[in-house]
Amino acid sequence: MTEKNQDGFIPGQLVTFEEISKQLRDFKRKALENNSEQPIPLSEKIVKALSQLDHNNDSHWTNAGLPNVKAVEEILGQDVTRSDINEAAPEFKREV
Repeated sequence: MTEKNQDGFIPGQLVTFEEISKQLRDFKRKALENNSEQPIPLSEKIVKALSQLDHNNDSHWTNAGLPNVKAVEEILGQDVTRSDINEAAPEFKREV
């Protein structure tokens, strides 16, 4: 008897689309079950974005030396508020 490969099929065996689809669904389900990664909190994303601001680029900062919300949003690729930024890094200001 020929042994099945890691995908559960005998080499050279013809398989149907339904069989392959079932295997793919099972694979995705197992991957989701085994995925222990948690989503990154917004505050961590903001801190990382703040580290990418250019202290020499005036458009990244307000007149008060605070991070420009639009600049942070552009780096993150999502909307944030001044409150979100202040909560993530309350003391963060432009280094002059």
